[in-house]
Amino acid sequence: GFCGCFSIDFYRPYFNVTTEDVKERIIVAVDPRRNNFFDIMDNRPDFYGPFWIYTTLIFVLVAAGNMHAYILAVVNDWAFTSRFDFVPIAVSTFYGYGVFVPVIFTFLLKCVGSKEVKFADTICIYGYSLFILGPVFILAIIPSSLFVLIMLVIALGSSTWFLLQNYNEELKKYTGNTRYLLLGFLGLAQIALLITFKWQIFDAVYDKYEHYIEARNTVN
Repeated sequence: GFCGCFSIDFYRPYFNVTTEDVKERIIVAVDPRRNNFFDIMDNRPDFYGPFWIYTTLIFVLVAAGNMHAYILAVVNDWAFTSRFDFVPIAVSTFYGYGVFVPVIFTFLLKCVGSKEVKFADTICIYGYSLFILGPVFILAIIPSSLFVLIMLVIALGSSTWFLLQNYNEELKKYTGNTRYLLLGFLGLAQIALLITFKWQIFDAVYDKYEHYIEARNTVN
């Protein structure tokens, strides 16, 4: 029944995957030309991969942010102070996006008559589609706002194309305003993610690093 979704047993099958399963799905997800993710998944969606992808990305983001601060401190001869105040932003962004966006997208598809798309499948593919952000976060230690923006656009563009490739057969069933609605939601969700990363995390948080460290050293 409906209440079953509140039990641990309900989610157990979604964590019953092997390392090889996860690795194969990641390899497909980082190649935007591949349109066979659902074939590889073989009606066995998992939440294990997406959960650890989001968790790893949060860890990498925090580490890269502190490395960015360390580089600024060394270059400017400041005392380095690690910070973790942006962790809630990163956590809410990844886990919120990873659950709500796929659920809403699936809901929209079901509203327009789709019988094949499942919530678990969409949560799964969305999670793997963001794996490509890992290298971008590592490169974000480079103190260049334009460079970070370009890398984010490339990574999220690749992620978006991967999603479009794998939902192409489903989206082709719809025409006119219905198709525009679905494509619009998918695109706007990715753009919102780009804006969040660039202006709410990278710019705002990293600028705070510089101002925070500079202020501390001014006081000292």
